[in-house]
Amino acid sequence: MQIAVNLPDTLVDKLEDKWGDLSRKILKDLVLSAFRDGLIDLDELKEMLDIGDEAGLKAFFIQNNMLHSSGLINLSGSCADRDFDDGLGISDKMDDDMMGVFDE
Repeated sequence: MQIAVNLPDTLVDKLEDKWGDLSRKILKDLVLSAFRDGLIDLDELKEMLDIGDEAGLKAFFIQNNMLHSSGLINLSGSCADRDFDDGLGISDKMDDDMMGVFDE
């Protein structure tokens, strides 16, 4: 599906200066939001963003502020420096998908 969005040229210039390819940035942000909301799993995230290996996935999570020195950041956003545990809005499927991705 293609979606057209009308943006002022001055905004586009500033956004492209900061972020580069806007279509890629928007896709990445939407896929990441869908993952956080549990709409897609880890395999779907990797497929949609063409991430081929675990190192690429880890780099993606680091780049998007989803990794903390002690592991994955709480995706529900309530406390960024806490480890994951059940009840924080992360489905069991998402927990299972992320097992083994990060060896810290």
